[in-house]
Amino acid sequence: MRWTEPQEVKATLASFRDGGLRGVCHHEAAEILLRLNRDFPERPAIIRRLVVVFEQLRNTGKASAFLKAFGRDNPNDTWISEKRERFAALGFR
Repeated sequence: MRWTEPQEVKATLASFRDGGLRGVCHHEAAEILLRLNRDFPERPAIIRRLVVVFEQLRNTGKASAFLKAFGRDNPNDTWISEKRERFAALGFR
């Protein structure tokens, strides 16, 4: 599946609501978001949701990597600061 219309992307992202998945397991959500990220790289909304989904999957390494990517474009975001502190407490930088 390849997204070509921004409306499709917005509709898909809206269904996630920062990890509050509607009828989709976290593994499926990760696959969908990774495909979206490949088709539309460096979109903050997609990357932020990847952080949340991988955190829920207990894959802290991937969550941390996407958090770094999100932080490059949004260095002053309070959500990032809180997540960075949480990941630092777990030993991730």
